[in-house]
Amino acid sequence: MNILLCPGIYLPHQRAGSEIYLHRVSKYLMSKGHIIKAITRCPEPYTFEGIEVYQAKENWKSCNNGLWDWADLVFTQLSGTGYAMNKSKQLTKKVVNFAHNNCGYPQVNIRKNCFTVYNCENTKRELNYDQECFVLPPPVDYRDYSQTMDGQYVTLVNHNENKGGQILIKIAKRMPDVQFMAVQGGYYHQVKDEKVRNIKYVPMVEDLRIYLSQTKIMIAPSEYDSYGMAQVEALCCGIPVIASDIAGFRDSMGEKGIFIERNDIDKWVDAIRNLPKSNPLQRANELDPIKTLAEFNIWLEKINNLALI
Repeated sequence: MNILLCPGIYLPHQRAGSEIYLHRVSKYLMSKGHIIKAITRCPEPYTFEGIEVYQAKENWKSCNNGLWDWADLVFTQLSGTGYAMNKSKQLTKKVVNFAHNNCGYPQVNIRKNCFTVYNCENTKRELNYDQECFVLPPPVDYRDYSQTMDGQYVTLVNHNENKGGQILIKIAKRMPDVQFMAVQGGYYHQVKDEKVRNIKYVPMVEDLRIYLSQTKIMIAPSEYDSYGMAQVEALCCGIPVIASDIAGFRDSMGEKGIFIERNDIDKWVDAIRNLPKSNPLQRANELDPIKTLAEFNIWLEKINNLALI
């Protein structure tokens, strides 16, 4: 199949969970013989790991129509959704919308020839679009990770307000003898207090394993998360995860997560000091993506063979 990505923005211009997710799925599909190209809001055309990325133009009605004619299926997500919905109506194409959170796009549920991929059961429950769908958790393969043996930091990935940057500061102030690491996220304002000497703020990297190898515990005091891909990556390294008790984290970590009420700083401190027993690697094995990706490929073939409406 010829697959056209319309994600709004793409790697490496923004590096967040949704961009990493879509790219991992795309790389898998390319390994199965599908051809993938992309249209995004980028300053100029480029190629990223074998995917040709074209520039979206201001006049969307005439923008890259040749690529749309070429495509059998169109993938879209988040800020690219409105553009893809309008183009699909104009040119009559099947669109697969990747839903990463509970911020629904009304057009998705009313447009013909539209299908949805949910990143987890939690997102499906929250949006529950009335259309053909597939649940595809972010592909994180435990075989690609090494077990961390001598990590020294309690780590938070993406220290914006929603992810709990301010809660990290409160915890660190209560535990001056513990070393914390805050990894810059790919979006939203990053909450910092560099006067707190036991927090090490580090820049975003292409490969999170660089920081996971230095981590002994990951914390995730998010107010909202639809899933938690970084937390699953930690589990793949044998790193225990202490997380706020929200549905998305329950979906990703199952019984192997350690769940805390978000604003109860006493309980966060206690959980870090007296880490409950867990078996992170067991959950990582349960989330093996190989079978699910193969099933997703079969589902896409079915969608491709459906008649246009």
